[in-house]
Amino acid sequence: NCPQPTGACCFTDGSCLELTSADCGNQGGSYQGDGTDCLVNNCPQPTGACCFTDGSCLELTSADCGTQGGTYQGNGTDCLSAACPQPDGACCLPTAGVAADCFIATDAADCANQGGTFQGAGTTCSACPVACPCDWNLDGNLNDQDFFDWVNDFASQSGPQGGFDYNNDGNQNDQDWFDYTNCFFNPPAECQ
Repeated sequence: NCPQPTGACCFTDGSCLELTSADCGNQGGSYQGDGTDCLVNNCPQPTGACCFTDGSCLELTSADCGTQGGTYQGNGTDCLSAACPQPDGACCLPTAGVAADCFIATDAADCANQGGTFQGAGTTCSACPVACPCDWNLDGNLNDQDFFDWVNDFASQSGPQGGFDYNNDGNQNDQDWFDYTNCFFNPPAECQ
């Protein structure tokens, strides 16, 4: 019963043992050859999904994932099924009569479902552009149509938000008329 030569035996989890060829095969490893050792032989490391704080994903080894600041999802996982958490960001919503409203959305799809514009991962509401408060119909242009729409909404006591409370003071009254017409005829810088 002559002693059998040993060599490095690599396993799918990246570990290595010095075994005989037969023992390596019996344990499901990959024999690297007689006389090889685990210190010199670099067994291939398993990969898995690595999630980053910006919501992106790469398939890396656990060590590479940690070095790059990611969160390893486990050996054999892939980016298609990892469902890496997406970062929150500002979602700007146009609102008649005031600067753009904003909320923090979980992702661009969440923002789009609310009719907003996603400003990107990690952004805050300060990233939202200031809307022209005189752009009553929210078409992005201050023109005569805004004034006609305002007059119509004021006369019919309706509006893009169920009312004509232009100054958002909780009352729909003549002060809204004065405030809107002042804005329209003396538009602020964000309307230029």
